[in-house]
Amino acid sequence: AANTNLYRTVNWAANSEDGAKIEQGSHRTQATLAQARDAVARFDRRWTVSDREKAVLTAIAKALETYSNAATNVVEMVASDAATAFIFLLTAEAGFDEVKTHLDALRAAQLAQTESSTRATVEAEADTRRLFLVLLAVSLVLAALVTVTVSRMIVRPIVGMTRAMTALAGGDGSVPILGVGRRDEVGRMAEALQVFKSVIGE
Repeated sequence: AANTNLYRTVNWAANSEDGAKIEQGSHRTQATLAQARDAVARFDRRWTVSDREKAVLTAIAKALETYSNAATNVVEMVASDAATAFIFLLTAEAGFDEVKTHLDALRAAQLAQTESSTRATVEAEADTRRLFLVLLAVSLVLAALVTVTVSRMIVRPIVGMTRAMTALAGGDGSVPILGVGRRDEVGRMAEALQVFKSVIGE
């Protein structure tokens, strides 16, 4: 915006006698340059910057200072001699091109940093997904092991008691009762079945 204001100011000075417009353009140019210098100075305080970006910011600040000096020369000259101000403007334009080149380098560095952050985020997401799948697989294996263990602890004794009850119902008192001595429900059922066996044996 400063460069555009500078061109407008020189154009007004060359093609108009309106001193207020020329003064207004000069003030806008100076104000815009001050904002640009302030923005560059605050950039590394507001954002985390890499060493590469710091070097680019230093180059931008230097180029902006050179451009600001050239633009100030144009602004000071424009009120008295528009033709000389235009010649000074060509010098300022070279400074502006240098600032623009450094700004493009900063944008490229920021783009590279953004792409790097995006890649890291995608990789972290993939790692998290893999970890989740591994934990899910481990959980399923553990659930299967618990199911098998519980079924062996409960189902086998109950199947054995069912055989013993069937044998006792058929009058066979010699059948062994599995689970006697256990301290759970299966053990209590086995003890009750043992009582029936004792009754049948008498």
